[in-house]
Amino acid sequence: MGGALILGCLLAGRAGLRLRLRGLRPDPAMIRRILRIGVPGGIDSLSILMCHLWYLAIINALGTTSAAAHGLGIRIESLAYLPGTAFQVAAATMAGQSLGADDTDRARHSVWTALMCGGAFMTADGYLFSYFGFVFTWAFVGSFTSLVACMTQELLQIVAVSMPALAITMILTGGLRGAGDTRWPLAITFAGYLFVRIPGAYFFAWSEIPIPGTAAAIPALGWGVHGAWVVMVADTFFRAALVLARYLHGGWTRVKV
Repeated sequence: MGGALILGCLLAGRAGLRLRLRGLRPDPAMIRRILRIGVPGGIDSLSILMCHLWYLAIINALGTTSAAAHGLGIRIESLAYLPGTAFQVAAATMAGQSLGADDTDRARHSVWTALMCGGAFMTADGYLFSYFGFVFTWAFVGSFTSLVACMTQELLQIVAVSMPALAITMILTGGLRGAGDTRWPLAITFAGYLFVRIPGAYFFAWSEIPIPGTAAAIPALGWGVHGAWVVMVADTFFRAALVLARYLHGGWTRVKV
């Protein structure tokens, strides 16, 4: 039904964009341009999904209570990062439109304005998580055990400090993608997950890390799910710094699409 509605809008020419049959003929040059921009972005999204599953497997190994607290904490945290997703789309749209009009200053200003607006929402949510986390916890997970509820509240207080960094990561990445600069976000995603979050989760969450093929193990901190979330916050700040550096560098405004 959703696809039919979108197709109807395209056929009707809504917002000045009309689908015509002669436009459906393959255009090799255009296909190459689209793939050059789209493939890195697609790999980026796929790598985020796969690394999230890997990260989740590390937490699931801690037991059902930790897994439940993690899952519920992520669901409540979505109240903060879903608005960020909306401003990410706005940053991508305005950046692409402005650079298409050869107005670099407007592109910078649009992305920065989206960051300020979305960051304000997400930071406010982080403040609420930090000081009123018990309200969210008992409102959403009051039917679970008190241990799960208390752990979820503690996880929300940990992640609260990362909201400004998460806003930078999400919204500026949207601006880079809108400009066609999809390779840098892909590299930053790999750096954050493979060098910070995944190895850090093993070391901070587990008490020991088995060495494959042997009976030996590497001693670790054993902080449980709390340690995994501390590493998640560290990864968020790490990627935020890299994305911000790329944005300030300005190379994204000179990408040819």
